[in-house]
Amino acid sequence: TKNWDGRYILIWGLQGGEEALEELYRDREFTVQEAIERALSEQPEFPARTGETRQVRVEGIPETLATTSLRTKVKLQTRDSYLVTFERMWTIQGGDNRQMTIPSYWTYEVTEKQVKLVDSYVADREVMEYLHAAAPPPKG
Repeated sequence: TKNWDGRYILIWGLQGGEEALEELYRDREFTVQEAIERALSEQPEFPARTGETRQVRVEGIPETLATTSLRTKVKLQTRDSYLVTFERMWTIQGGDNRQMTIPSYWTYEVTEKQVKLVDSYVADREVMEYLHAAAPPPKG
């Protein structure tokens, strides 16, 4: 049976028409969307759904030099825990007109009781320093 959050469940020994037990299972299970909502408390600017990408303007930097997109990914770890990864993809224009893509990410282990950062790579500060150095001087 396909669960509402896209995962499949298998219930042994049940015949058709046993929806009450299936609903009970769904109601007790910690869902993907609940995991995302809990993890968003740590990174609220990211999308609240997997598969959704959000373009974000980089303040103080012309869009010709940089864009960034935010994406949320989820991986089932156990029945009651997920790995929720927030990914920021920087696309910047290099000095030789070559585009570079630089990722930053934060991965959280999420259960009903806690949200714990388990891995991250944050290039945001270095990218912003590079962009400010590469930005043309203000006119005037």
